[in-house]
Amino acid sequence: MTRARRAGESIAAHTAARKWAADLGLSGDAAVPQASPQRLGPAPIAPDSLVVQTLRLHRDGEAAFTAKKWAEAAAAYRQLTTLNPYDPDAWDFLALSLHHNGDDRAAIAVFERSAESGAGFPFDPPYNIACCYARLGDKVAAMRWLERAFALGYRCIEDVRKDEDLAPLQVTLTLLDAHRILWRVSSGECLRVSIPPASTG
Repeated sequence: MTRARRAGESIAAHTAARKWAADLGLSGDAAVPQASPQRLGPAPIAPDSLVVQTLRLHRDGEAAFTAKKWAEAAAAYRQLTTLNPYDPDAWDFLALSLHHNGDDRAAIAVFERSAESGAGFPFDPPYNIACCYARLGDKVAAMRWLERAFALGYRCIEDVRKDEDLAPLQVTLTLLDAHRILWRVSSGECLRVSIPPASTG
């Protein structure tokens, strides 16, 4: 799945955010904030504030995701989406955790929410939804979402051929290779995108 390869980028961003919070005297494990009221403004931030809860859940989610404890990661990121439904990374990693945990049906709905929140590149959620449908055995839906991913700019043909999640689509992909055409819709116009032929070696 495309986003899985870039997971470290968001995790690094969350780590930087935690360092920033630490500079302010906040920590997910702190009992009392250490920063002075002068630095934080007119009033100190309570230890159970939304900021601290969010940082703690990000930390727990990252740790579980890195350790491939998918159920634990999903639980943490689900709480994050409840605390902040506008956090695109929380939706994205929740969907990925569900997918890796084998709950592709639930992952599809969350990937759609991830797309609405602006997570990743525009083609990331459609590509990942295609992977989910392929694993569920729905080749028609999988191809529809894969075509949407290409329409939104995805161009890594070789990755598509190598993606284990998309293995059920190889017959269909071979047909596309034979035509060497993938149709995309952009601004109401159909544009042709050349597809390199599959290797026969």
